[in-house]
Amino acid sequence: MRVAVLSLFMIPFTLGCNGGGNNARTDRVDTPPDKGEAVTKADCPSAYVGFPGLEVSPALIWKEGESPGGFEGELTVALFQRLNCPLKLASSDSTVNPIEQRFAALERGEADFSLYQISITEDRRRRVAFSSPTTIDGAALLVSSETPWRRLADVPVGTLIVNPGTSGAQWAETELPGAWIIRDSSTVADLWQCLSGGECTAFVNDKTALLSIAEQVPGLRVLEDGPYTREEWAIAIRPDHPDLVERINLALDSMEQDGSLPALREKWGFPSP
Repeated sequence: MRVAVLSLFMIPFTLGCNGGGNNARTDRVDTPPDKGEAVTKADCPSAYVGFPGLEVSPALIWKEGESPGGFEGELTVALFQRLNCPLKLASSDSTVNPIEQRFAALERGEADFSLYQISITEDRRRRVAFSSPTTIDGAALLVSSETPWRRLADVPVGTLIVNPGTSGAQWAETELPGAWIIRDSSTVADLWQCLSGGECTAFVNDKTALLSIAEQVPGLRVLEDGPYTREEWAIAIRPDHPDLVERINLALDSMEQDGSLPALREKWGFPSP
């Protein structure tokens, strides 16, 4: 099919996946370290995850005044415990949090690692180091329930909504001939109105996020034949910290071995990589 691609900068609630934003701030939340060898303050990293108020179930649910939840929020808390460090989070000053801002925070040294719907790509490997994969997901399409479409091949010529800079946007531009980009911003209500009103054909995002949106927003559903890509999610780490890459991988391996990471995946509906 031939489509236009409309870029959507995501805002909190269900659509906060890889939106806009500027500088990072550090919010320190102290939690008791796990048992193990003592580490110095200099050995304890900071993580760039999102921001309080961002709720994108099932990946990240970060309520004001609470520690991050959801699959990657709980994984973040568990990682700090495995590293025997207090929870130290750097977050966006804005209400949106694009993947580009998270990578820039790592490059500027404002944070040491980042996670939240970050898939491994060759282009990203040139900028950051990656941990071993934590789960997998893939691009899918969200459409109005009023349409008869069930599969990608059913979708007619129209406008796709994507998040700029994401692997979903790259898939749309590569796999859907004639795609072009118009940059815009929108709220959740605007997204629903665009799809239900017929102005937009579909919204491209990770399938787990789209399923959550469809459960919460009446009149929307996910096409049955997705995901159309297979993407490994991982933790992005400053490339000048190879020791931290090793420490995080050891922590993830221990969580795999004792069953705590598989339990997190099962709790939040994510598959094993």
